Amino acid sequence: MLLAAVVIVFAISSWSSNPSDSGKGQPGTDEVGQGQGDNVTKPIASEFYPWRDSYAQWLMAVFSIVATGVSMWAVGLVKGTLDETRLARDASERAIGEAQEANNISRAMAMLQLRAYLTVSECQHQALPDGYLLSVVIRNSGQTPAFGVRHQSESFASDYPNGGDRPTPDVGDTHSSITGPGESITCSRRLYVDNMNRTIDDLTNSRVGLWIHGKVVYTDCFGDNHWLTFRYVLRGQSSGTHLLFQMHADKTGNDTDRY
Repeated sequence: MLLAAVVIVFAISSWSSNPSDSGKGQPGTDEVGQGQGDNVTKPIASEFYPWRDSYAQWLMAVFSIVATGVSMWAVGLVKGTLDETRLARDASERAIGEAQEANNISRAMAMLQLRAYLTVSECQHQALPDGYLLSVVIRNSGQTPAFGVRHQSESFASDYPNGGDRPTPDVGDTHSSITGPGESITCSRRLYVDNMNRTIDDLTNSRVGLWIHGKVVYTDCFGDNHWLTFRYVLRGQSSGTHLLFQMHADKTGNDTDRY
Protein backbone atom coordinates (compact mmCIF):
# COMPACT_ATOMS: atom_id res chain seq x y z
CA MET A 1 0.00 0.00 0.00
CA LEU A 2 2.81 2.39 0.90
CA LEU A 3 4.70 1.51 -2.28
CA ALA A 4 1.63 2.18 -4.43
CA ALA A 5 1.16 5.56 -2.77
CA VAL A 6 4.80 6.50 -3.43
CA VAL A 7 4.48 5.45 -7.10
CA ILE A 8 1.35 7.61 -7.50
CA VAL A 9 3.09 10.60 -5.95
CA PHE A 10 6.12 10.29 -8.23
CA ALA A 11 3.87 9.83 -11.28
CA ILE A 12 2.06 13.05 -10.50
CA SER A 13 5.41 14.71 -9.92
CA SER A 14 6.73 13.61 -13.32
CA TRP A 15 3.59 14.65 -15.14
CA SER A 16 3.41 18.07 -13.51
CA SER A 17 7.13 18.88 -13.86
CA ASN A 18 6.77 19.66 -17.64
CA PRO A 19 3.26 21.02 -18.12
CA SER A 20 4.10 22.81 -21.43
CA ASP A 21 5.59 19.71 -23.14
CA SER A 22 2.22 18.51 -24.22
CA GLY A 23 2.04 21.24 -26.94
CA LYS A 24 5.47 20.64 -28.50
CA GLY A 25 5.77 18.87 -31.81
CA GLN A 26 2.10 18.87 -32.50
CA PRO A 27 1.19 19.39 -36.15
CA GLY A 28 -0.47 22.63 -37.12
CA THR A 29 0.79 24.61 -34.18
CA ASP A 30 2.25 28.06 -34.62
CA GLU A 31 5.28 29.19 -32.76
CA VAL A 32 5.04 32.39 -30.83
CA GLY A 33 7.58 34.86 -29.67
CA GLN A 34 9.60 34.54 -26.52
CA GLY A 35 7.68 37.11 -24.64
CA GLN A 36 4.33 35.87 -25.87
CA GLY A 37 5.19 32.25 -25.00
CA ASP A 38 6.02 33.19 -21.45
CA ASN A 39 2.68 34.91 -21.12
CA VAL A 40 0.93 31.75 -22.31
CA THR A 41 2.79 29.23 -20.12
CA LYS A 42 2.59 31.20 -16.90
CA PRO A 43 -1.18 30.63 -16.43
CA ILE A 44 -0.71 26.93 -17.17
CA ALA A 45 2.20 26.62 -14.80
CA SER A 46 0.22 28.42 -12.15
CA GLU A 47 -2.34 25.61 -12.38
CA PHE A 48 0.07 22.63 -12.17
CA TYR A 49 3.24 23.75 -10.43
CA PRO A 50 1.64 23.83 -6.96
CA TRP A 51 1.66 19.98 -7.09
CA ARG A 52 5.43 20.18 -6.68
CA ASP A 53 4.90 22.02 -3.37
CA SER A 54 2.45 19.35 -2.17
CA TYR A 55 4.83 16.33 -2.17
CA ALA A 56 5.25 16.43 1.59
CA GLN A 57 1.54 16.85 2.11
CA TRP A 58 0.78 13.87 -0.11
CA LEU A 59 3.39 11.78 1.64
CA MET A 60 2.01 12.79 5.03
CA ALA A 61 -1.51 11.90 3.89
CA VAL A 62 -0.34 8.49 2.69
CA PHE A 63 1.63 7.88 5.85
CA SER A 64 -1.40 8.98 7.90
CA ILE A 65 -3.54 6.39 6.16
CA VAL A 66 -0.88 3.75 6.76
CA ALA A 67 -0.50 4.83 10.37
CA THR A 68 -4.26 4.63 10.83
CA GLY A 69 -4.27 1.08 9.50
CA VAL A 70 -1.36 0.13 11.73
CA SER A 71 -3.10 1.72 14.71
CA MET A 72 -6.29 -0.20 13.99
CA TRP A 73 -4.31 -3.41 13.71
CA ALA A 74 -2.53 -2.62 16.99
CA VAL A 75 -5.85 -1.89 18.70
CA GLY A 76 -7.21 -5.21 17.48
CA LEU A 77 -4.06 -6.95 18.70
CA VAL A 78 -4.35 -5.31 22.12
CA LYS A 79 -8.04 -6.19 22.33
CA GLY A 80 -7.28 -9.79 21.46
CA THR A 81 -4.53 -9.85 24.09
CA LEU A 82 -6.89 -8.40 26.69
CA ASP A 83 -9.55 -10.96 25.81
CA GLU A 84 -7.04 -13.78 26.16
CA THR A 85 -5.86 -12.31 29.46
CA ARG A 86 -9.44 -12.10 30.73
CA LEU A 87 -10.12 -15.70 29.73
CA ALA A 88 -6.91 -16.81 31.42
CA ARG A 89 -7.83 -14.85 34.55
CA ASP A 90 -11.32 -16.36 34.63
CA ALA A 91 -9.86 -19.84 34.22
CA SER A 92 -7.37 -19.13 37.00
CA GLU A 93 -10.13 -17.89 39.31
CA ARG A 94 -12.19 -21.01 38.59
CA ALA A 95 -9.18 -23.20 39.28
CA ILE A 96 -8.51 -21.38 42.56
CA GLY A 97 -12.17 -21.73 43.57
CA GLU A 98 -12.17 -25.44 42.76
CA ALA A 99 -8.93 -25.90 44.71
CA GLN A 100 -10.38 -24.07 47.71
CA GLU A 101 -13.53 -26.17 47.54
CA ALA A 102 -11.44 -29.34 47.38
CA ASN A 103 -9.42 -28.15 50.38
CA ASN A 104 -12.61 -27.41 52.31
CA ILE A 105 -13.99 -30.85 51.50
CA SER A 106 -10.71 -32.50 52.51
CA ARG A 107 -10.63 -30.51 55.76
CA ALA A 108 -14.25 -31.39 56.54
CA MET A 109 -13.58 -35.07 55.87
CA ALA A 110 -10.48 -34.99 58.08
CA MET A 111 -12.46 -33.32 60.86
CA LEU A 112 -15.19 -35.94 60.61
CA GLN A 113 -12.64 -38.73 60.83
CA LEU A 114 -10.57 -37.25 63.65
CA ARG A 115 -13.13 -35.50 65.86
CA ALA A 116 -14.49 -36.89 69.12
CA TYR A 117 -17.76 -38.85 69.05
CA LEU A 118 -19.64 -39.44 72.29
CA THR A 119 -22.15 -42.26 71.93
CA VAL A 120 -24.13 -44.54 74.24
CA SER A 121 -22.19 -47.77 74.58
CA GLU A 122 -24.03 -49.55 77.39
CA CYS A 123 -27.08 -49.36 79.66
CA GLN A 124 -27.14 -50.89 83.13
CA HIS A 125 -29.64 -51.41 85.91
CA GLN A 126 -29.28 -52.69 89.44
CA ALA A 127 -32.04 -53.64 91.87
CA LEU A 128 -31.62 -52.21 95.37
CA PRO A 129 -33.68 -52.81 98.52
CA ASP A 130 -35.48 -49.50 98.07
CA GLY A 131 -35.35 -48.94 94.33
CA TYR A 132 -33.21 -49.18 91.21
CA LEU A 133 -29.93 -47.73 90.03
CA LEU A 134 -30.12 -46.86 86.33
CA SER A 135 -26.95 -46.06 84.39
CA VAL A 136 -26.05 -45.08 80.84
CA VAL A 137 -22.41 -45.38 79.78
CA ILE A 138 -21.21 -42.75 77.27
CA ARG A 139 -18.06 -43.65 75.36
CA ASN A 140 -15.77 -41.56 73.17
CA SER A 141 -15.55 -43.57 69.96
CA GLY A 142 -13.62 -40.87 68.10
CA GLN A 143 -9.90 -40.38 67.46
CA THR A 144 -9.31 -37.26 69.59
CA PRO A 145 -10.35 -36.13 73.09
CA ALA A 146 -13.67 -34.53 73.88
CA PHE A 147 -13.18 -31.34 75.89
CA GLY A 148 -15.51 -29.59 78.29
CA VAL A 149 -17.72 -32.65 78.67
CA ARG A 150 -20.80 -31.82 80.75
CA HIS A 151 -23.84 -33.99 81.34
CA GLN A 152 -27.11 -34.03 83.25
CA SER A 153 -29.53 -36.92 83.71
CA GLU A 154 -32.80 -37.71 85.45
CA SER A 155 -34.74 -40.86 86.33
CA PHE A 156 -38.47 -41.31 86.91
CA ALA A 157 -41.21 -43.94 86.99
CA SER A 158 -44.26 -43.53 84.81
CA ASP A 159 -46.97 -45.39 82.94
CA TYR A 160 -45.69 -47.51 80.10
CA PRO A 161 -45.42 -46.88 77.18
CA ASN A 162 -46.67 -43.29 77.21
CA GLY A 163 -44.72 -41.96 80.14
CA GLY A 164 -41.49 -41.02 78.41
CA ASP A 165 -42.55 -37.63 77.08
CA ARG A 166 -40.91 -35.64 79.87
CA PRO A 167 -38.57 -32.87 78.61
CA THR A 168 -34.87 -33.67 78.58
CA PRO A 169 -33.12 -32.02 81.53
CA ASP A 170 -30.90 -29.04 80.80
CA VAL A 171 -27.18 -29.49 81.33
CA GLY A 172 -26.63 -26.14 83.00
CA ASP A 173 -23.33 -25.19 84.66
CA THR A 174 -22.30 -28.68 85.69
CA HIS A 175 -18.75 -29.89 86.19
CA SER A 176 -16.81 -30.40 82.95
CA SER A 177 -14.17 -32.98 82.15
CA ILE A 178 -12.03 -34.33 79.33
CA THR A 179 -12.84 -37.71 77.83
CA GLY A 180 -10.05 -39.20 75.73
CA PRO A 181 -10.43 -41.65 72.85
CA GLY A 182 -11.85 -44.94 74.13
CA GLU A 183 -12.66 -43.49 77.55
CA SER A 184 -16.14 -43.48 79.06
CA ILE A 185 -18.30 -41.54 81.45
CA THR A 186 -21.30 -42.96 83.31
CA CYS A 187 -24.56 -41.14 83.86
CA SER A 188 -26.25 -42.82 86.84
CA ARG A 189 -29.46 -42.08 88.68
CA ARG A 190 -30.96 -43.85 91.69
CA LEU A 191 -34.73 -44.18 91.61
CA TYR A 192 -36.44 -44.76 94.96
CA VAL A 193 -39.72 -46.69 95.18
CA ASP A 194 -42.11 -47.15 98.11
CA ASN A 195 -42.99 -50.78 97.47
CA MET A 196 -40.49 -52.92 95.58
CA ASN A 197 -42.83 -55.92 95.27
CA ARG A 198 -45.57 -53.85 93.68
CA THR A 199 -43.04 -52.09 91.43
CA ILE A 200 -41.66 -55.45 90.27
CA ASP A 201 -45.19 -56.64 89.53
CA ASP A 202 -45.95 -53.47 87.56
CA LEU A 203 -42.71 -53.83 85.62
CA THR A 204 -43.45 -57.48 84.94
CA ASN A 205 -46.85 -56.68 83.45
CA SER A 206 -45.53 -53.65 81.51
CA ARG A 207 -47.82 -51.30 83.37
CA VAL A 208 -44.95 -49.14 84.57
CA GLY A 209 -41.57 -48.23 83.13
CA LEU A 210 -38.50 -46.80 84.81
CA TRP A 211 -36.85 -44.16 82.68
CA ILE A 212 -33.48 -42.49 82.65
CA HIS A 213 -32.81 -39.65 80.24
CA GLY A 214 -30.30 -36.88 79.91
CA LYS A 215 -28.05 -34.75 77.75
CA VAL A 216 -24.30 -34.52 77.12
CA VAL A 217 -22.50 -31.55 75.58
CA TYR A 218 -18.83 -31.37 74.58
CA THR A 219 -16.31 -29.64 72.32
CA ASP A 220 -14.01 -31.41 69.87
CA CYS A 221 -10.35 -30.61 69.23
CA PHE A 222 -11.32 -28.31 66.34
CA GLY A 223 -13.38 -26.07 68.62
CA ASP A 224 -16.81 -27.19 67.39
CA ASN A 225 -19.56 -27.85 69.92
CA HIS A 226 -21.61 -31.07 69.90
CA TRP A 227 -24.40 -32.65 71.90
CA LEU A 228 -26.04 -35.98 72.62
CA THR A 229 -29.42 -36.78 74.19
CA PHE A 230 -30.50 -40.19 75.45
CA ARG A 231 -33.65 -41.78 76.86
CA TYR A 232 -33.86 -45.41 78.02
CA VAL A 233 -36.57 -47.32 79.83
CA LEU A 234 -36.44 -50.40 82.08
CA ARG A 235 -39.35 -52.83 81.92
CA GLY A 236 -40.03 -56.52 82.47
CA GLN A 237 -40.11 -59.02 79.65
CA SER A 238 -40.93 -62.72 79.78
CA SER A 239 -38.58 -65.19 78.15
CA GLY A 240 -40.04 -68.66 78.47
CA THR A 241 -40.13 -69.48 82.16
CA HIS A 242 -37.78 -66.61 83.04
CA LEU A 243 -38.55 -62.97 83.67
CA LEU A 244 -36.03 -60.50 82.29
CA PHE A 245 -35.70 -56.85 83.10
CA GLN A 246 -34.19 -55.04 80.13
CA MET A 247 -33.40 -51.48 79.20
CA HIS A 248 -34.08 -50.35 75.68
CA ALA A 249 -33.97 -47.05 73.85
CA ASP A 250 -37.01 -44.84 73.89
CA LYS A 251 -37.15 -43.41 70.36
CA THR A 252 -38.62 -40.12 71.55
CA GLY A 253 -35.43 -38.84 73.18
CA ASN A 254 -32.33 -40.25 71.51
CA ASP A 255 -30.59 -37.85 69.17
CA THR A 256 -27.16 -36.50 68.30
CA ASP A 257 -25.41 -34.15 65.88
CA ARG A 258 -23.03 -36.95 64.93
CA TYR A 259 -23.34 -36.18 61.22
